[in-house]
Amino acid sequence: MVFCILLSLFSLFTSAISSSVFVSAFSLVNDFHVLVSLKQGFLSPEPALTSWNSSNPSSVCSWAGVLCSQDRVVSLDLTDLDLGGSVSAQVSRLDMLTYLSLAGNNFRGGIEIANLSSLQSLNISHNQFTGGLDWNYSSLPSLLVFDAYDNNFTALLPLGVLTLEKLKNKLHGSILDRVADWPNLEILQLWDNNFTGVIAHYLGQKKKLEILDLSFNKLTASFQPPSAKPTASMYIQK
Repeated sequence: MVFCILLSLFSLFTSAISSSVFVSAFSLVNDFHVLVSLKQGFLSPEPALTSWNSSNPSSVCSWAGVLCSQDRVVSLDLTDLDLGGSVSAQVSRLDMLTYLSLAGNNFRGGIEIANLSSLQSLNISHNQFTGGLDWNYSSLPSLLVFDAYDNNFTALLPLGVLTLEKLKNKLHGSILDRVADWPNLEILQLWDNNFTGVIAHYLGQKKKLEILDLSFNKLTASFQPPSAKPTASMYIQK
């Protein structure tokens, strides 16, 4: 009787281990398929992404720009690889990402990032993305840094961005008084887009703000710094 109980416990233990290994392997395979799908939407991915070999799922963690932790992809850095094409919504299936940079390429069309609860840094600057940024920001609760300047966005900044309480830099959007609702604002860069509007007169006095850059836009009214010396470095009209 004791032997049967021990045998049953051993079976449960080995089953749990097997299940854990299977889940881990399945998750990495999922990341593999997502990356392969992304590459299919890129123009001129070679030679920069030659290592992204679609015939070898186990090599994912050694691919260019990919960093893994505990058998999951946690970082994807495709900065300055001269890539074109589009960025599939499949990128949001890399559900363990903490860092994502698509900066310095020639990506076009719309883009949406969502459902990445661990994502802390997102950089999509220096591309040719169009449309708006009306994303589900509540699904990005850990986001600290968001760079989206030097694109072709034209829509207004969605108020959903205000749910990003941890965000330390706000780098894209229409010029709204509601920007004052970001208590941790350190960097505001809206340059080189087509934004219009008036910015709150007191923004330059925010204590944590270090850089305010609104140059190369189509503002309908000039921002006038308050009479007191501003705390931030300002770049308003160019």
